[in-house]
Order: sequence, then C-alpha cells, then structure tokens
Amino acid sequence: MERHNLFFEIELTDAQWNELQRTADTLGRDRGYASGARTEEPFETQPIQVYLDEERGPDAWRGFLAGSEGRYGRSSVEVASFHFNGGRPFASIDYPTETVEPPAFSRDRELKLQVELDRWLRNRWDELMRASGIHYDRGHFPISGSEEQERFS
Repeated sequence: MERHNLFFEIELTDAQWNELQRTADTLGRDRGYASGARTEEPFETQPIQVYLDEERGPDAWRGFLAGSEGRYGRSSVEVASFHFNGGRPFASIDYPTETVEPPAFSRDRELKLQVELDRWLRNRWDELMRASGIHYDRGHFPISGSEEQERFS
C-alpha cells in the first residue's frame, strides 16, 4: 500500500487549529491522538498524530498489528498525521509497515483496506472536531469529487 493524503475540504482558523492541538494533547495516546502543541515550534508546523491499536481501529486492520508479547499495556502505532496546511487541513497516511504483517494481498483487498482506513481516519477527524467544540456542517465533507476520490478512478 502506498502513502497518500486524505483531504478534509474544510477551512480552519489558526485559533481552531490551536484548539484541535490542545484537545489532541488532552485526549492523549490512550484515546489515539498526540500533538506537539507544547513545543517551541510554530503551531502550524506541528501535526496531530493519530494512532491505531488493538482496541481502536478499523476492523480489518486490527488483526494485522504485530503481537505485543513482553510489553506492558497496549501497543499502538501511528498511522496518520493531521496537518494544518495553511487552514486547509489534511491527513497524511503512512501505513505502519514495521508493525503490520506483510501478507500478499490482491489489489482489490488492498484497496478495501485502504478505503476502510480512510473512512476510519475521517471518523477520527470528526471525533477530534467534536471533542474540541468546533462546530461544522458534516455536509462540508464531500462524498465524491474530492482529491482522494480521484486517485481511485
């Protein structure tokens, strides 16, 4: 599977992005988020990381996480980062190759896994927006015609 971006097609202000970062920090890795909002770097260069673990993630992906024998607690792996992008946020998706078993997939199966992860990440974005108190019209997220949909045509 190849690395790609998932565009949310919504505009955010600097203050809204700062609020998303603070919310991600508050929720923390236990809820599948992390941010560098407390660093000295400018806020717009700090992505919000999204994590997949044995209890949280798309159903088809949970079985591919490598076992965590000998480790205390849940293991999690970063699967994407949300980026400010000058007020046009997007997720950069990087498949966790070091913790995913490498079975041979057909192109159809690979595409289904990719689509399921994309949907899950959109839901994670929606959850973070709700948790931060930023109100939006879900209709702002188009079902077709978006940049990532063009990749599958």
